[in-house]
Amino acid sequence: MERALYMAGFAVLALAAALLAANAVRSPVEARHAAFEDLLAGNAPSAPHIRVTPDLEYADVHRAISAQPKLWMPLVEAPPPEKQAPDMAKLLQGVEVTRDKMGSGETLKVRIRAGKDDRRGQWMGKGDKLKGMVIKAITDDAVVFGLTKDGVEYTHPLPRPTR
Repeated sequence: MERALYMAGFAVLALAAALLAANAVRSPVEARHAAFEDLLAGNAPSAPHIRVTPDLEYADVHRAISAQPKLWMPLVEAPPPEKQAPDMAKLLQGVEVTRDKMGSGETLKVRIRAGKDDRRGQWMGKGDKLKGMVIKAITDDAVVFGLTKDGVEYTHPLPRPTR
């Protein structure tokens, strides 16, 4: 029984050695390379078929293209032009903010002269309107005017004089 197992083991070992030797002699890459060469030999390239035409009739081509009105239509509509921001400095021309102030916090008011004829000026606070604009904020350095046009809010600071 032992002898049969030894013989079976040697047979398997001999078979493995024979397969290793066969693999070393005949490489699978070389076999695929040879098959590829045979395939290429069977499909020899043919001469290219190039058809040369005489000169093109450009007038006919031009008429055919010009007859297609949809060809010249834009693919995408052009965006609307940018909305111009109002020139708030021009709107506030002649307006003079004085250093005078009254109150504090939300009730703070400053004296604003609305032109050369307005010598005394008016006391105005946050939320008051002047020349179609609303006073948005009052700081020590400036009065910020706001204007809403086409749903967009624009602001412009008008400086206050320093003493």
